[in-house]
This record gives sequence, C-alpha cells and structure tokens, in this order.
Amino acid sequence: MAKEDTVRESDGPTGIWRAMGNWKVWYFTVIYFCLQIAVYGTTFYLPQQVANLLGQDVGWQVGLVAAIPWLVGLFACYYFGRAANTIVRRRNWGTMFYIITGVAILASAWAGSAGQPILGILFITIAVASFLSVGPITWSYPTAFLTGTAAAAGIGLINSLGNLGGFVAPLMRTGINEAVPTDSGAWGVVSLGVFAFLAAIMLFCTKFFSSKADALLEAEQDADVETTAPGH
Repeated sequence: MAKEDTVRESDGPTGIWRAMGNWKVWYFTVIYFCLQIAVYGTTFYLPQQVANLLGQDVGWQVGLVAAIPWLVGLFACYYFGRAANTIVRRRNWGTMFYIITGVAILASAWAGSAGQPILGILFITIAVASFLSVGPITWSYPTAFLTGTAAAAGIGLINSLGNLGGFVAPLMRTGINEAVPTDSGAWGVVSLGVFAFLAAIMLFCTKFFSSKADALLEAEQDADVETTAPGH
C-alpha cells in the first residue's frame, strides 16, 4: 500500500492547483457529467415514466413498481463493484455498463411509445442497475492517480462539476420534449442515452492512458495469480 501511494505521488499531480489543471481530472469530470445526466434524467422522472407506462396516476402502486429498479440495482452495485477488482475488468465492465445503460434507456423510450409497460419497466430496471454498478467503477480511476491534497481537489472538482449533469438533464429532457413533442416523451429519454454512449467511449479510451500506479497494481495482480496457480 505504501509503495502504491509513493508511485501515485510521483506519477500524479501534486498540490491543489496542479490537480485542478490536470487533463485527466477534467477527462473524468466529463465522464462523470455524462453519468449524472443518465442518472438524474432517468430518476427525476422515474415515477412519472412508470405511471405513464402503467396508465395510472402517481400513487402507492406506482411507487411500489418504481422501487423495483432500485432494489435490483442495490444487489447489482454490490456484486459488480466487488467483482471489478482488476484494471481490465474495470475498463471492460465499465464500458459495458455504460453501453447497457444507453441501450436500456433507448429501449425504455421505445417501450413507452409502443405501449409496452412490462418491457418498459424491465428496461428501466436494467438501466438503473447498470448506472448504479458503473458509478464505483468510474470512481476507481481518479483515485488511482490522485493522492493527498491533489486527491481532495481533483475529486472535489470531478464531483462538483460532474453533478451539474443532474441540473442539465431535466432541463434538456424537458426542452427536447417541448421541441419534439410526443405522447410518451420518447425523444427526451433518447437524449439521455446518447450521453451514456459518450461515457462508454471515453472510459474505453483510458486503455491508452499510461499510469505507473496501474502498472504496479497489474504486476501485483499477475504475481498473485502465479502464486495461487497449481504447482506453486
């Protein structure tokens, strides 16, 4: 652990201002911004979207159904968060979950416009489970190269500016629905999925980043595999 912290300090930015000006910090700020657009754009309107799918007014029945995605997401977040314990898994699974989030959001929009409530709830559940699972994976990246005061500044910047996606998402969804009106509000939902795909591309491109801390972690993981292999 001490060796890993030393590598992070030598590889990452040092100090508050260098951290806030670091391009990787801003890169992950954009990814987190895209994630929050998908999260808040979906959850802010979740009761109303479920009500529209069921053809009912918002009430306790709608509340019970709207709780299903969060219950499934709770278990998914715990399981996949623990299982994504290697660099390759984090990158591949994170990219996959962003893609699944985007596809599920688009599919929920189709289900709403096609009058398919069961499929709509299913796709919303998949979207919620996916973006809850990818959150911890996404945060594992900035913490891999930030330490000390740089970590406080960098993580604070990512969190603060990234969470603006939660402010932009409802406005964007409402604006698009007003510009392209439909009974189900499908186009506003579709706009949310686009940002999930952008986050997927950006997370996958971290494959081309060079990080001494990641290289050290990967070497230690390879050594653990060799140690636990039969014959050792």
